[in-house]
Amino acid sequence: TNTIPHETNSYTQQARTSTVVNKYLKHFVPPICHSEMLTLKNKGGETVGITLNQLYQIAENAELNIIETPLNDDEMGYYDDSTHTILLDNTLNDRQKKCTLAHELVHAKHHDSNHDKRTEARTIRETANWLIDPLEYATIEQLYEGNGTLMALELDITMQVLDDYQHILASRF
Repeated sequence: TNTIPHETNSYTQQARTSTVVNKYLKHFVPPICHSEMLTLKNKGGETVGITLNQLYQIAENAELNIIETPLNDDEMGYYDDSTHTILLDNTLNDRQKKCTLAHELVHAKHHDSNHDKRTEARTIRETANWLIDPLEYATIEQLYEGNGTLMALELDITMQVLDDYQHILASRF
């Protein structure tokens, strides 16, 4: 279990934490498009996306708690702004965990206390745009002739995030 210790018992601690969360996440969780800050190069100079470990580091630097625990069947993760805590279902594989954690970090960036349709739509859009580099997507789409399963595997994302990104692209035209 990756749990980041954090106390939220005093008003002062919560105010300091809110400032840290806000400052850090606004810088590292991009608003709408893929961030070059979060793009890495491998030894061959090829672009690679953000990793699960980097997402954990972003959460830790933002002083967010992460608790992996069993969640009900329709939830993979949840962000609670009052405690600065992200809950992740402990049955997720690493790809699911990566996408879910990125999604919950976007909620944290916006201090979402409710998860209505508008908030979820914004979070889904920002998560897909954060995790998918447009150039890499175009290359992989051509390489795999649009096969979603192979594309998602290559991009190291879930089919849901790929579908979300494709809906974003379709809505732009």
